[in-house]
Amino acid sequence: RLQRGATYRVGSDLLIPSNLDLDGQGATITTHSSWTNGGDADDRTDCMLRARGALAGSATQLAATVPRGANSISVDSATGIVAGSYLRISGDYTGDAPNGDSFTGQAIEIVQVASTYVSGTTLPLAWSTQVHHADNNAVQRWVPVENVRISNLTIDAGAKTVPVGIELTGALNVQLHNVTTVGFSRADIDCSVAQDVLITDHTCLGGSNGGLRTTNSHNV
Repeated sequence: RLQRGATYRVGSDLLIPSNLDLDGQGATITTHSSWTNGGDADDRTDCMLRARGALAGSATQLAATVPRGANSISVDSATGIVAGSYLRISGDYTGDAPNGDSFTGQAIEIVQVASTYVSGTTLPLAWSTQVHHADNNAVQRWVPVENVRISNLTIDAGAKTVPVGIELTGALNVQLHNVTTVGFSRADIDCSVAQDVLITDHTCLGGSNGGLRTTNSHNV
């Protein structure tokens, strides 16, 4: 827990770890005078609170096209993949999707290998795919930030120009309750390849764009 009603000033983004249960108790996190954005090419990745997963191991690729709703995927190599592994599938899909929908653009999602998997290059999934994936799209193990709850907290850009309040990239099972975001220039909460995100009683104040932005995210 944070100190009730306190103000914390930070000079750079704060990293959110897995299994965090943070009760702000009405505290505020805002920018210190030393705050400097990271200067990334996509400024939406400049944020105050960041929950971002990471790639692990070597990449392989899909051995066949995967339609939305598939319960398994086939890969060229299953080296390093075990039951319970999270996988990031990424690439472009251009053309008519297998179920008849027309889709052109980027297709990225996180899936999990089912507990029934033992060996082989056909991987059963713990849940079905949400988007279409083309043959040869990249597949790589993913270490997500997961099981996070943040409540009763204000996040304020202060006197600085900060693009994003909270970034959730490749994050799973996140709850944000009674969070207030103030003064962000691009998005208050930015979800990219995030899944199972529950946001309740969110107050958005004073941003130039503001609100919730989702990209390749599911069940938000």
